[in-house]
Amino acid sequence: MSDIQEMQDTSNVSDYPSKQLPTMLNILTILTFIGCGLGAISTFMLPLGCKFIDTIEETGKMKEEELDQLKLICANTTTIMLIAFVGIILCFVGAMLMRKLNKMGFILYVIGELLPLLSSVIILGSGYFHDWKNLVGLVLALVFPILYFTQHKHLTK
Repeated sequence: MSDIQEMQDTSNVSDYPSKQLPTMLNILTILTFIGCGLGAISTFMLPLGCKFIDTIEETGKMKEEELDQLKLICANTTTIMLIAFVGIILCFVGAMLMRKLNKMGFILYVIGELLPLLSSVIILGSGYFHDWKNLVGLVLALVFPILYFTQHKHLTK
């Protein structure tokens, strides 16, 4: 009888310290997964938007500089999509690793955030960030690595 009780005592997991995922890191990674999903959807829809460029141009509802920017995006759709998907994958893998408290996840995440930004500036020029929607994306892409950096102390592996 004492052997059974002894086996039960050694299997008690609460006796061993375990690293629990900090709340802020948990929230950031969940938001990252949501952002990766939304980013993938919008990236898949990019060629669809380019099919309607003639219709958009005929309506005249878009400013000339916005239309020029859209034409430039459509001319570089394949490159933009490839870089976007690489960034999404890096951010997703980085967040997964950070959920396991792995420091390499932070590095992958930052590369995944900055790669599409830098390539957008190179391919499309700084005029890409004159649109308020693109500015919001820029701010988020800069704020999230800072928020993750505040959680860097929890990454132990």
